[in-house]
Amino acid sequence: MGKKEITASAKKELQEHLIARYKQNGGSITYGEMVREAIFTAAVNSLQVKNEIGYVDQETTGYMFEAFNETLLELFPKSFKKGDIDEIKMKYEILMNNANVKSIVNQHFNDLYSTTTKYV
Repeated sequence: MGKKEITASAKKELQEHLIARYKQNGGSITYGEMVREAIFTAAVNSLQVKNEIGYVDQETTGYMFEAFNETLLELFPKSFKKGDIDEIKMKYEILMNNANVKSIVNQHFNDLYSTTTKYV
């Protein structure tokens, strides 16, 4: 996949998760929840790619974070600022280095969508 496809896919998926969180909250979403959904969207995508091809390259990850930054700036211009993407990247790295990352990611999405699906 090229930059255009990665960016479009990442934006779409993040928007879907933000909408689910918004609905689950009864019509609101906090800054912390925006950040959290971006972190977990990045993690699930990275883990799925890693399962398929064995690694995730820096270029793809960079495109994904660019897409998240654009999406969050567009949807939440009053609360999300351009530099906030650095917080998401840092927390993503912490999550990805956790020995239980797959379990944590699965639990996050199971809570978000009230399922027992194995996402990664």
